[in-house]
Amino acid sequence: MSKYSVWEVAAAILYYEWKLDCKKPYLDCAIDIDTAAGEIISSGLSRLNANNAKNLSGMIKSRKDIFLTNDDYDPDDLFTLQDEFNIDKYPRIKSAYVDYCHYKEQSPKLKFNDQPVRITKITLENFKGIKDKVEIQLRPITMLFGGNSAGKSTIIHSLLYFRELLITHNCNPGKIMDGKVDFGDARNLVYGHEWNREISLRLDCNLDDDGLEPFFLDAQDGLWRPDLAPLVTKFWIEVRVAFELFSLKGYIKSFEVGLNEDSWAELSSKPTGEVFISKLNLEHEIITASNNNEIYNLFESKVFRLYHNEAGMSDEAIFFKMLDWSKIIKLNQEDSIPQAGQMLKFVDEGLYEEKNFENFSYLFSQSMVRPVEIILKHLNSMLYVGPLRELPDRQYYCPPTPDPARWATGLAAWDVFNREYQLKLQEVAQNWFNRLELGYDISSAEVRGLDLDNTLWQRLEALAGEGTISFDDVMCIHTEFEKILPERRIRIFDQKRKVEVQLQDIGIGISQSVPVVMGALHPGSIFAVEQPELHLHPAIQCRMGDLFIEQANSNGDKIFFLETHSEHLILRILRRIRETSANELPPGAKNYKFSPDKIVVLYFESTEDGTKVTELPVTPDGDFSQNWPNGFFVERAEELF
Repeated sequence: MSKYSVWEVAAAILYYEWKLDCKKPYLDCAIDIDTAAGEIISSGLSRLNANNAKNLSGMIKSRKDIFLTNDDYDPDDLFTLQDEFNIDKYPRIKSAYVDYCHYKEQSPKLKFNDQPVRITKITLENFKGIKDKVEIQLRPITMLFGGNSAGKSTIIHSLLYFRELLITHNCNPGKIMDGKVDFGDARNLVYGHEWNREISLRLDCNLDDDGLEPFFLDAQDGLWRPDLAPLVTKFWIEVRVAFELFSLKGYIKSFEVGLNEDSWAELSSKPTGEVFISKLNLEHEIITASNNNEIYNLFESKVFRLYHNEAGMSDEAIFFKMLDWSKIIKLNQEDSIPQAGQMLKFVDEGLYEEKNFENFSYLFSQSMVRPVEIILKHLNSMLYVGPLRELPDRQYYCPPTPDPARWATGLAAWDVFNREYQLKLQEVAQNWFNRLELGYDISSAEVRGLDLDNTLWQRLEALAGEGTISFDDVMCIHTEFEKILPERRIRIFDQKRKVEVQLQDIGIGISQSVPVVMGALHPGSIFAVEQPELHLHPAIQCRMGDLFIEQANSNGDKIFFLETHSEHLILRILRRIRETSANELPPGAKNYKFSPDKIVVLYFESTEDGTKVTELPVTPDGDFSQNWPNGFFVERAEELF
């Protein structure tokens, strides 16, 4: 008698409902079930946690007529803690599983991806000091080394600029991040200020099993919706900024999306505002896959005739092929970057009368808009801490709502201590202040300020002179006290001198390190900091390495960009790699386990032909497989020997 693990059966049911028979209506509990499915499939376990088991069980109960043939079956039996389930008793489930196995065999691109959703690569061309195309692989800890003005900050600035493009669609943003980053206009950002060049920014990202969320208007309308999710495991988006011929003003020229390894489609825009589909790869595997006839049939319409046989054509050939402007598919938007959360809209409403065009609009929106949303999710959670962190003044005021731009100055780190709902983060931070041996306890307390001319103060003075106090006096004082609005203030306790001190009286190194610690601990997909070692003792710089290692290990989808000159910081990380490989981590240091595949070390140098970026591979024994360019870090050896 055949038996299958619980997770395989659950996956079979889910894919039978959504992927094999997509014409069935979507379920009310689709989000909960999708979450459960992701956990089942990505973990490969034969057990579910209680909440997801309940969700899946409820789905089976509500759809019992589809999956089950005997009314006395209790769907809860499927989700007991048994490792295996007798599938032969239930023909419909068995049929679903057989179909599911066939679907997996016929679709090589359907992969159960257990990697975290994370930006994996940045590609730049003609941006700031970078001239020729540079591809930079990203890992949980991405370290940026190089001399002064070598272009180390270019990578961090490219992410900030990319975010501005996707959110505001403004390629001439001027000052951002509370004025601490001044981009000016696009002419300040293009290599050599040469307006005849085009800035190119590209981000690659991998996907988990949730994939690209499909578009649909009504989850219960019963209409088939094309879905690319099972076929796409990763994507990339590229934005190009060009310059108008006469005004030399920058504008967004094109937006291109690649699915898996190959380019999929490109939207282009003219300086005058027209937006159109300039490229559409009809030879892409998502169309030609033998088991996706539904998607393939979407492109039978005559409106796609201009895009046929485009693979390998030169730009000039494409241009002459599209001279008939009336036949180009135009979009109703301001520029070529899609708006997050909105389906693409086409200028010619008559296109929707063409065969399959409406369903094409759903698929095309999924492929072009969802990547923008995923990248924005990462970039919007990005925290950037600049090289010079400000210290709050004695009249420091915490804004009522968090302002991400204040991280650039470091002030947002101090804001965290003034928000009661972030007490847990404050506790974790204090634990790290102790591990770094900063020498201070930092906390916050609720206080009520009292002016000397306040009625309450005058009453207290009078009572002090009288020497007695009545119940009515107490009630009066309490009433006046409640009128004073409470506020939170930062309290700093010097551990060595056993005395409370003012924020302005602590050492400059400590004040510079607090924003780095708080930023590293704060939730988010990206943490970028310039000179985390600023004004810190070498021993604390080493311990900072442990901070980044522990956080990289506990947040698999997070990237730490560390622009630094610190030899001590990199030496500590290399030491942990060496200790991990040799199984020699000290007692209590299991959180510092680290491997070379979690770090990339990049060296930047300025040349006559633009900024050159060199990756320095790290070996399992905690060393570099090649020498540093230009003798970087040789000063110590020269001074010693």
